[in-house]
Amino acid sequence: MRGWPAYRAAGIRGIVALATAAVVTVWAGALAARAATNSIASQPPLAILAASTSAIDGVSAVHVSGSGVSNGTSISLDLHLVAGKGGEGTVALGGLSFQFVVIGNEGYFKASAAFWKRYANATIAQLVENRWFKAPTHGDFASFAEFANVHELFSGLLGSHGTLGKGQLTTVRGQSVIPLIDKTNGGTLYVAATGKPYPVEIANAREHGVIVIANIDQPATLIAPSDAINISQLEKG
Repeated sequence: MRGWPAYRAAGIRGIVALATAAVVTVWAGALAARAATNSIASQPPLAILAASTSAIDGVSAVHVSGSGVSNGTSISLDLHLVAGKGGEGTVALGGLSFQFVVIGNEGYFKASAAFWKRYANATIAQLVENRWFKAPTHGDFASFAEFANVHELFSGLLGSHGTLGKGQLTTVRGQSVIPLIDKTNGGTLYVAATGKPYPVEIANAREHGVIVIANIDQPATLIAPSDAINISQLEKG
């Protein structure tokens, strides 16, 4: 029994020490999160945009998806991009869809029958619908390389804007974000307010459009279609 009071005192001191450490840890985390939030949210709009552009340029992989209307034409996209390697995805313009894969300097393209009927004719559509074609990512196929390039894609998405304003902190899919509002052209870019200032979402009510940026730095594999027809060989033939 002589040891009980000492044991109890030691136990209490240990609990107090643990509780103190826990409180300090929680407060440190809260202060760090607050500092991260304030550091970006307190910046002027152009500085936030520059930070967001720089952040997304540095990712290893990203998933970009969304839809909208431009000049009366419906647009949708679903892209998986891998920095320095290429990307793959599906794009639909007014109901005319095509798929692409870009790996290094090689591009692969497959389109629906409706696409070929629109840009060629019904006979060609019957021959080539849903067939993969392979071509270098330059010349006529340079646009696919831009779709599959993280820097080029986000340079287009984030670089075209008018006068920017800044909204109040809010949340998008559970993520704390700071809105950047394009006062000239409409649309809002939501930038992560904690951690790295990645772009989280681009919304434009005028064009009924939303683009979602997700799965940042998540591993992604690009696979070349095995049965692709080489356009260069066809042209030579």
